[in-house]
Amino acid sequence: GQYYLSTTAEFLASHGFVVAAPFRFSDQSNEIAAGGFNWMTYVEDSVRDAEWALERLRAHPAADARYLSALGHGGGGLQALLFGMRSRSVTSVANIDAGVFSTRSRLRDLPFYSPRLLRAPLLYMATAETRKGQDLFEDFGAMKFAARFEVILQDAAVRHHDLSDLGRGVTAPMCIRGDAQDSVQKTYSDLHEMLLRFVADHSGRRDRSGSF
Repeated sequence: GQYYLSTTAEFLASHGFVVAAPFRFSDQSNEIAAGGFNWMTYVEDSVRDAEWALERLRAHPAADARYLSALGHGGGGLQALLFGMRSRSVTSVANIDAGVFSTRSRLRDLPFYSPRLLRAPLLYMATAETRKGQDLFEDFGAMKFAARFEVILQDAAVRHHDLSDLGRGVTAPMCIRGDAQDSVQKTYSDLHEMLLRFVADHSGRRDRSGSF
């Protein structure tokens, strides 16, 4: 949505990237008849929203859509991954603490999911706690046509929502994380530096000197 990773969006935009956060306010039942909430329908519609946003960006005169990164946190990481699998326009995919490779995500139930479909480089960043729950992580290794990068955040004080604006509001403005305050903020900063370098490396934005 438009607020969940707004700090991340602002950070990337401050380095010259165009950022789009498609979000559907209306009932999704008008897209695919599902007879009530259906998880598979929800995921499909979310990927369609990303495809719609891409077409809008391509039509915008200020946007260079030759390079496209799909980014997601938590459940949004699955949507970003699926978008990368379905669209050859995606030049990189980044997951922030997403439980993508777990039975709980039900990704293997999706008819349009296959590790072999991903051709764009994938950056998977996760807390050690999230990584322990990835009982299907062999799918990460099965993505043979994509360059893969795994980063495990070892600080036990860092929680899942510390990496989104939900936790950011607790850590930065409210300052109620106690002794973990400084380490959580440093991890947040380090993660975004890695994210920026990854996106830049796969968008033609880095020159030969290594600068943006």
